[in-house]
Amino acid sequence: MVWEFGPKDAPELNLTWISSIQLLKNGNIVIGNFLRGQEGRGAHAFEVTRDKQVVWKFADHGLVTSLTTIRVLED
Repeated sequence: MVWEFGPKDAPELNLTWISSIQLLKNGNIVIGNFLRGQEGRGAHAFEVTRDKQVVWKFADHGLVTSLTTIRVLED
């Protein structure tokens, strides 16, 4: 195992079911979090650094109730 990010690294995200992972050009990782059975509690998606710092998170439960895949479009 080279690198790992789990529920203990950011409990406020409520990692339930990692549904997508995207490595960005800057080395950060964007993760989609499927909140099955946990709707309304936790982030749908977030970006994390290799040092396990959360850069941003998306958690608009009024707009999105379930999200399975996220992709960041880079140029």
